[in-house]
Amino acid sequence: KESRLSPYYRLGLLSMVEVYHSVDRRQPEVQKWLRRSAWRDYAYWMLRYWEELPERPMRLAYLDLEWSADRAKLEAWKRGQTGLPLVDAGMRELLQTGYLQQNLRHTVGQFLVEVLGISWVEGEAWFHATLADCDAAINAMMWQHQGLTGVSQWLTGVDCHPVRHARKADPDGAYVRRFCPELAGLPREHLHAPWGAPEAVLRRAGVRLGESYPWPVVEDPDRARQAFSARLRRCRALRP
Repeated sequence: KESRLSPYYRLGLLSMVEVYHSVDRRQPEVQKWLRRSAWRDYAYWMLRYWEELPERPMRLAYLDLEWSADRAKLEAWKRGQTGLPLVDAGMRELLQTGYLQQNLRHTVGQFLVEVLGISWVEGEAWFHATLADCDAAINAMMWQHQGLTGVSQWLTGVDCHPVRHARKADPDGAYVRRFCPELAGLPREHLHAPWGAPEAVLRRAGVRLGESYPWPVVEDPDRARQAFSARLRRCRALRP
């Protein structure tokens, strides 16, 4: 479901028009992919008319939204040291390869914004610095969406809980084991939530929480998301 052509588009090595005329547009998957590719031009249009797209909410009601200033948690997120394995695997892949699949971009983005309560502007800046395919317009547009401050707020209905979603997105644990090798010895049932594993299981896997792998930076992601949602609604109500 991925082409990985975006860095070539970004660097001007490949024309999207050329690709459009080279693919079999009769195929449903190709049609879907081309529709998604059109978001690139939508993002360019946005940046043309909203020059502050990378740092200012498009929905001005959210200018006064309260954000966490916890730099330690932000740094843990950047470095893949949050104690939530799928989030950490995604952020480590980004650092090591300059790439991150779209679903995982939503996963780590939702964690930063809705669980840690840290501004989407911080995420936009970090992705701008680390993505091999970084495009100022696309990156800003997608982080506006992820921060729930942009023109589209469809991500409000997406649940990327770092454990529940991990068990669906990485059911055999291969992805987490690749990018979090210190957890590789854990059995599948404990891999995505190592803090819940019995001490004997952790010991056999060579995992020492707080030493070889961090404790989670947040205890209850669902409660944190609910608190963020409440702040978002209160802010919106002040500027209807």
